[in-house]
Amino acid sequence: LLDLPMMVNLLNRFYGVAKYMNFHNLNFGNSWAGNLFWTPPAGASASEIVDEIATILTSGRLSPEKRAIVVEAYSSISRPTDAWKRAMQLIMSTAEFHTT
Repeated sequence: LLDLPMMVNLLNRFYGVAKYMNFHNLNFGNSWAGNLFWTPPAGASASEIVDEIATILTSGRLSPEKRAIVVEAYSSISRPTDAWKRAMQLIMSTAEFHTT
């Protein structure tokens, strides 16, 4: 059972993974270590990039309403790297991400 402080701690760790693209020093335990490597396809639109991230993180379960919110947030950020990292963080905040 998770309480609010545990959920906030877990989300902070997920956000750290998206921001720093690695699992080191995020207190996931000794068995969790590594780096993430992903870059959006060249010339892809905000919608296409969010679709790909949603497929990777939620197996395509992200609802159209939440997808639209993430696309809007992505489009409002000028630096592409910051934009897709923010998109990852937002998708990691959804119920679809936490559903197995």
